Amino acid sequence: MHRPLLAALMLIASGALPAQLPTLPEAFGRGIPGAGGVAAGNDLFRVEVPTEHYPDAICADGSPVALYVRAARSEASRNHWIIYLQGGGSCNSAEQCHARWRGRDGNFGANKLSSHFAPERGIAAGGILSPDARNPFADWNHAFLYYCSSDGWAGTVRDQVAESEAAGSPVRYRIHFLGASIVDAVIDRLRGGIGVVAYEGPGGQHRALPDLDDARTVLLSGSSAGASGVRTHADRLGEFLHAGRSGCPGPACPL
Repeated sequence: MHRPLLAALMLIASGALPAQLPTLPEAFGRGIPGAGGVAAGNDLFRVEVPTEHYPDAICADGSPVALYVRAARSEASRNHWIIYLQGGGSCNSAEQCHARWRGRDGNFGANKLSSHFAPERGIAAGGILSPDARNPFADWNHAFLYYCSSDGWAGTVRDQVAESEAAGSPVRYRIHFLGASIVDAVIDRLRGGIGVVAYEGPGGQHRALPDLDDARTVLLSGSSAGASGVRTHADRLGEFLHAGRSGCPGPACPL
């Protein structure tokens, strides 16, 4: 389920092992967010994708993945899903990624390289993710994947070594491009790979998501870099979900 890395950085010869080099925040201090942030709210709710189970489900700076969900609101929609990949461009060199971290790439910033800027509990959602009754998908299960890999959701590489100028001196640092690995981890999480996905909704009530393997409809969607992720993953995920659907393996499955 691996895909090639789109964001290729210059490899730097160094005596230090890649894992011993500083991460983005260790090398350059706290990042500066840019456009494309998400607002805190009560439309979708954050659930864990624990790194002890999914070690490659980490952002470019090494922070854990942020996943936001909402369970279907009716029995008729129980087995219908929207999985949304957030967008936010990409960085394709050591200098570009450093500039993005420092909020100097002209648009996006460190919020596309780290989950530290993602709301801790829940987010507001609009459009295809809106809970508003005018949205024809409002009653479906929703999963929003926060974008923090800056690789178009295509990377499978961790501890990439890079070198950039900081205060006039070259600084070697390490960065992860694990967008494809994040998608794989989230899909496994939604399939109940480590147990039922549950969250606490407004008013403190506890909700659980159905198992993705029971799905009859899965709409993979996204915008900008998220749309690139859709193109990268749609066919393979379709085949994978068809093969794994409960009680219905193979191409004849009604998924």
